[in-house]
Amino acid sequence: MQPTWITKTDPVRHPVRYMAKIWQSTMQERFGVVRPEFTPKEYGQLKTLMKHLGELTACVLNWSVDHANWWHFCQRVRVAHNIRFVPDRPEIGFLLRYRGHALQMMHARSQESAEKNQRFSIVAACTHYLHPAGTDLTSGERSYEAPR
Repeated sequence: MQPTWITKTDPVRHPVRYMAKIWQSTMQERFGVVRPEFTPKEYGQLKTLMKHLGELTACVLNWSVDHANWWHFCQRVRVAHNIRFVPDRPEIGFLLRYRGHALQMMHARSQESAEKNQRFSIVAACTHYLHPAGTDLTSGERSYEAPR
């Protein structure tokens, strides 16, 4: 294995190349796409994306290389901007151009999951209140039934 100063994949000194390596390995893992090194244009696009998104870049890149997320993202962009053709697989340039839609979709999904978690915690709290720990409902105790 080569040191990071040769491959320039140190996350602190070479963050763009580090993100590119993560992108390439994730694309190979999830899509089976084996690509050579990024082109200078793709490095520039990734650098611009990192400049615009800051700390969210890694989250957006990870989110975008999911099959379902990429498909929904492309369909939303296609409808919103009346685009005829969208890429089948994640592309840095496309993601850079329509990064706002990706952020909106990620935010909406996080809100949905937060609401689901809140509903689950309320149900769990109610269940714990109605059936405290240590009570055995199988020993003939009646569970609480709401009035009809």
